[in-house]
Amino acid sequence: MFTQSFPPADAFLEQVSQIEYKKHAQQFLMFIATVVAVVVAVSQFVYTKAAQWYRSGGKEQLLNVYQQSLKFSVRVYTWTLNEFVPMMQKTYQVTYQQLVILGVCVPV
Repeated sequence: MFTQSFPPADAFLEQVSQIEYKKHAQQFLMFIATVVAVVVAVSQFVYTKAAQWYRSGGKEQLLNVYQQSLKFSVRVYTWTLNEFVPMMQKTYQVTYQQLVILGVCVPV
């Protein structure tokens, strides 16, 4: 019943059986070793530069940036609360009144 072969599968098995796995395994291992070496070198460079930066005042710079961003955030929040929201409310009211005058909206 299932004695017929499937030609594409037979061709695939023939191609797979001809692959030299040892040769490709060696190339693959060399590639992996190269990638690992590059990652280690880059991480060592980044670590060295970060340690250098931290020792030469990086912590103070981070704290300074944090304080400046905190002040800016408070300023933006205050402006939004005191300036932007009332302006939008006034704009909404004026627009609504104009639409009522034009007869587009029904007054509530």
